[in-house]
Order: sequence, then C-alpha cells, then structure tokens
Amino acid sequence: MSPPLPPLQQIPPDIASVADYEAYARERMTPQNWAYLKG
Repeated sequence: MSPPLPPLQQIPPDIASVADYEAYARERMTPQNWAYLKG
C-alpha cells in the first residue's frame, strides 16, 4: 500500500459536501486512521 497523499492545499471544485470529501480523505489517511473513523 502506498503512503497517504499530502493534505489538500485548497478545496477541489467537485467537493460540495462532506460526503464528497470521503474519497479525498481516504487517500490522505493511513489505513489505521481510516478504520478508526469508520468505526
């Protein structure tokens, strides 16, 4: 598995709500952190 991507520097135009951010967030978190957030 590749390391997480760096934080976003600005909000991409295709993000309009928290749900839209999920794919971006998952790419920028470790699997352990993602599992913790997902419960």
